[in-house]
Amino acid sequence: MEEDYYQTKESVNDYIRLAKDVHGGALIQKLKKFLPRSTTLLEMGSGPGTDWNTLNQDFDVIGSDLSPEFLRHLKAANPMGTFIPLDAISIQTDKMFDGIYSNKVLHHLKNNELADSIQR
Repeated sequence: MEEDYYQTKESVNDYIRLAKDVHGGALIQKLKKFLPRSTTLLEMGSGPGTDWNTLNQDFDVIGSDLSPEFLRHLKAANPMGTFIPLDAISIQTDKMFDGIYSNKVLHHLKNNELADSIQR
């Protein structure tokens, strides 16, 4: 997949359509065993917002994405939500979180980028 795939409205809409039935429900259930309700959580790579909507039911979640087009979609679909532009490698933010959730993001990183992300 090209690096700029998630940068156009058409490609984002295409991804949303293709991933409409893909969610991290089982992963989120496991996360709930480790983090109490209402704790602060960063979702790294919110994409279409499917997991953000589920996470938002139990956590004080801030969504993020590197794609400005996904951020526009997320803010339009969830006007009361908080979404920030964020690179999964550098994770440059001054905000603090009790946990980080990520699904369908880290596999896009090269080994050295993944190591940098985990270190951060």
